[in-house]
Amino acid sequence: MKHRHNTARNLKGLFCTLFLGLISAAFMTAAAQVTGTVTDTDGEPLTGATIIVQGTKLAAAADIDGNFSLDAKPG
Repeated sequence: MKHRHNTARNLKGLFCTLFLGLISAAFMTAAAQVTGTVTDTDGEPLTGATIIVQGTKLAAAADIDGNFSLDAKPG
């Protein structure tokens, strides 16, 4: 009977660990919205400027006021 109790406790611990690991992975891969304004050296907006997340194929173009928004993963 003692062996059965330890097995149940071990399984419970294993499931808790797996659950916490999955939750952590979900938060780590969650995208964050990045916004900004692209301007030239005089502070004027750069319409149509391309913003690229380095090392990815993720990109956005600045609007008429130089504003952009994109969803990027942290890191």
